[in-house]
Amino acid sequence: MPHIVGGHVRVVETPDLSIDELVGNVSSKSDRISIAHVKTTAPTSEPWLTLHYDEWMAVLKGRMILLYGDNMQLEVLAGQTVMIEKDERFKPTFPEPCEYIPVCLPAFRPDRCIREEEGGSAVSKKLDELHAKASVAPPAAPPAASKDGPEILYHMCLRSSWEEAKQAGEAYFPATFDSDGFTHATAVPTRLLSTANHFYQDSLGDWVCLRMCRSALRRCGIITRDEMAMPVGDKAVGEEFGEWVCPHIVGGIPPTVVDAEFPMLRDGPYFTAIDGLTDVPRRVFKLATAGEASSFQDQKRICSTLDAADGFIHLSDASSAPVVAKLFFTTCSDLRLLEVDAEKLPGPVNWIVGAIGDPQPDAEACGKAPTTVHYLKPDGCVHIYGEAGVPVDAIVREAAVPLGADGHVFPDWLTES
Repeated sequence: MPHIVGGHVRVVETPDLSIDELVGNVSSKSDRISIAHVKTTAPTSEPWLTLHYDEWMAVLKGRMILLYGDNMQLEVLAGQTVMIEKDERFKPTFPEPCEYIPVCLPAFRPDRCIREEEGGSAVSKKLDELHAKASVAPPAAPPAASKDGPEILYHMCLRSSWEEAKQAGEAYFPATFDSDGFTHATAVPTRLLSTANHFYQDSLGDWVCLRMCRSALRRCGIITRDEMAMPVGDKAVGEEFGEWVCPHIVGGIPPTVVDAEFPMLRDGPYFTAIDGLTDVPRRVFKLATAGEASSFQDQKRICSTLDAADGFIHLSDASSAPVVAKLFFTTCSDLRLLEVDAEKLPGPVNWIVGAIGDPQPDAEACGKAPTTVHYLKPDGCVHIYGEAGVPVDAIVREAAVPLGADGHVFPDWLTES
């Protein structure tokens, strides 16, 4: 039967920020879910955050800008709701007064919200105090080893060392394993080149980047810890690594867990690219009529009549979207541009870089991963294969593309992607 579980409690109050908890560990003594009402009265921001829960933010008034990844940002306007998945690192900023409702599952607790700030703030100290007094089970420290961190992991190594391990049928261990006590890995592809150039320029020869899944390692009895960046052997971390959370594999890498190998390109000692990882777009785009865009939301995935007939989803990179509009949507007056985050495609993702005229990926190639992306350069066509397709949750931005006197007028942010 319906019953009252509690009432709102003011948990934070500063000159620029107030937070009323409606449901949660403080207001309703429940760790199941938390709901709050947040108001900012002046431009402000939070520190970088990493959450050990899923969070939804429903903006009621004003707007917020979420920073994430490497120099990426997402604007959330009044009437929109954004979701931040567990273990994703982001920074909320408020360029103007804003009012929003955050929903956390499981409930917010200070130990579940990692705040990257020096010495703690008045906000974090107040929350620590309130939650310490709450009559719920005391918060437990996050486990050192997690099975719920980023699923897709990468490790870079000399190709000769990797080939030797494969030929012997044995797990690969990096040269620094005994001194470090673990195998370094990376979960964010955009950090791979900067990591390689910081740590590995002194090691000449052919290098390869290995892709694997955390769950595959765990099935082999190998756990992964998510920790602050640490030295590789006697090489200290770089200044920009200070805020990174890195996966550390407590063991070697069995060849059976590696589902893809990506050649690393070099100019002398300098690493310039990783084929299939750093030469592919983070943002891809779908052009659709307003009716098609609405149908995508209804069916929870992007799939037009043409997509269904061809057996793959037609997308474009930033450079080719205007070309596609000119060729196939010449007179369309209700054209929509959908921006898709390629890292939100069902993974792991198997990228195949080719050119127009190349044959479609065969069943064997598409069977290597839940999603296969055929990226055709330099034309910029992006073809998505896989039963899961492109879920609408991967759409991070949408805009109208009006028909002007000289063709369609695209938003300025297209060229910034």
